[in-house]
Amino acid sequence: MKFFNIEFKGYLKDIDALPKNDLAKKYNRLENSNDINEIMKQIYIYAIPLGILFITFTYYVELDIICFFLILFSSLIMMPVHELLHAIAMPCKSKKYIYFFSQGMLATTTDIISRRRYIFMSMLPNIVLGIIPIILYFVAVNANCKISPGILCFGVLEICYGIGDYWNVLKALNVTSGKCQLFNSGVNTFYIGKKSDCEQLKIIIAFISLIITVAIGTSYFLTENVIFLYLLLVSFVVFYMIENQLSIIMRYSIVIFIIAIRILL
Repeated sequence: MKFFNIEFKGYLKDIDALPKNDLAKKYNRLENSNDINEIMKQIYIYAIPLGILFITFTYYVELDIICFFLILFSSLIMMPVHELLHAIAMPCKSKKYIYFFSQGMLATTTDIISRRRYIFMSMLPNIVLGIIPIILYFVAVNANCKISPGILCFGVLEICYGIGDYWNVLKALNVTSGKCQLFNSGVNTFYIGKKSDCEQLKIIIAFISLIITVAIGTSYFLTENVIFLYLLLVSFVVFYMIENQLSIIMRYSIVIFIIAIRILL
């Protein structure tokens, strides 16, 4: 079945059946694994803190249990839409494929795309399904309109669901320079162009995240609002995804900070 040059391929029994690009023999691979199970394992590690944050968030907004499970069910239903948005964001003339597999779904193309397009393609579903519902919720609240907090929680869950997309974007930013082009071959992504030396960028992001962490911690002490305590987990995820020694020290400092607050309380 084809829709805007998108082919729905159905269930993917063998990961080696994913379409490949012959250019993969010539260019460098991003720092990801040939094993889809290993990739999903890394994503799950990143997703755990966000999952804790989501559950805590639903408790904070006093979401009833029925609405909670309806949101989880809605998120599962929106999974094909998430992947469809990935495919739509790919170049119009590209051949795009959507697969189901045992651990979820994926959209891919073997055509070459710019780094900017790659980042946009990765982030579009999280903007449409995550950020926009959150913005609409706060607009409605400020306009004194009745709106269910379930809309807010759905947006938060969709943002958490996009953890694999953020992982891809971070890898692209860490490895490639602005003028690079990228393409998929099988389960891997390859890039054309010079490798980026972005150690300084990692350090800058780590320091910015540290400042945000301090701001969140200060907000907790000033307001005694427990949600700020759990927002620290976001910074933890950021540090976990930045691979340098500075972030290793910082990420464990955050854990110690959280434990210390719990002991004090």
